[in-house]
Amino acid sequence: MLRRMLDWMRNFIGLVNVGRTGHLPLWRQVIEFSHFSLRQVEGGMPARSWKPRATIAAMLRTFTLLAVLTYPGRAFSFGEHSPRSISCKEVLELGAKDNFIKVEEIVSDSSGDIFVTDSYQYSIKKFDSRGFLVQAFGKRGKTASDFKSFPYKIQCWADTLALVELGSSDIHFFTPEFTSAGITSVGGPIVDIAFNTLGQIYASMIPFSHRKEDIVILYDKSGRILSRVPLTQARGEPAFDMIHLAVDSSDNLLIAYRYVNNITIYDNRQRIKSSFRIRGLPDESPSEKSAHTELGSLPTGNIIQDVSIDRRGNIFVLCGDYAKHPQRDVFVYDYRGNPVTNLTLPDKTGILFIDSHGYLYTREKQRSVVKKYRLTYVNF
Repeated sequence: MLRRMLDWMRNFIGLVNVGRTGHLPLWRQVIEFSHFSLRQVEGGMPARSWKPRATIAAMLRTFTLLAVLTYPGRAFSFGEHSPRSISCKEVLELGAKDNFIKVEEIVSDSSGDIFVTDSYQYSIKKFDSRGFLVQAFGKRGKTASDFKSFPYKIQCWADTLALVELGSSDIHFFTPEFTSAGITSVGGPIVDIAFNTLGQIYASMIPFSHRKEDIVILYDKSGRILSRVPLTQARGEPAFDMIHLAVDSSDNLLIAYRYVNNITIYDNRQRIKSSFRIRGLPDESPSEKSAHTELGSLPTGNIIQDVSIDRRGNIFVLCGDYAKHPQRDVFVYDYRGNPVTNLTLPDKTGILFIDSHGYLYTREKQRSVVKKYRLTYVNF
């Protein structure tokens, strides 16, 4: 074991010393001396004079020394681990002037403009990056330009907004100034939507076909099906198959089941990369049998309230009704399913959105305000 450790150290020295000339630096002399000492041990040093624990500890101290000498100004330690943490600091609040009654969803574009759907007012409101109201759009009505049901999901890609009304199977496209840019119809009432980097859009839905392979589908803006996403945890019961979506800058797709403790990550060709559960939460929500057999079981609480991905590739999972602090606890995981850290938000929020600049948005105070937070990463 000692020889393997020293060989690894010698390889490290060879890498960092490529292209250097002249006499051996101090750290090179130290490690060469350690290798010479090991040859003495292997050559017949009395067993009682060789203390393995002390030898390994000395070698670790030696390697720490060479690392410090090689990379001055950096901190190195062995056998210790500084925990990672993420904190949030409020930088903006929207709604203090009674802008909202019941916030549903939040999204922002690359310029920092913020779009918020209000389900009670049947409207979308646009704010600039400083929090000033720029434009309000929409009302309840029966004409083509009115909302028949309240505006629900909203997403943004480049200069395109995608909007879904509650219970609808249509995706409405708008410019940032709310000029209509078309409608795409999908295969069932929509649960969530998410753009990829090409402007194509994923939709999770309760499919009219009742087939599990039709729950999550990738469409182009004309409504043409590009691919279907294979689901590993779908049960064929509409409520339990409700899914949150998120897509990162590399077009990896994240699927989180609302009532089942599972997150699955797919690459840009919809191939599974990893799948994991959130520690400390039940495997699935308790349920009751519906009087309508076609609905199957009806869950009584949310396992995963929402998900989002930051620019570093960290997955933020907003926990639902079974967390210590429901709709406040956020567990952060990497793409392999390893827990990174966690944080507790100041107030309950049913949604979690992280924009392209790394800011976190929530809805708080009984859905009457929107908060924008700056995230601070420690030991990342």
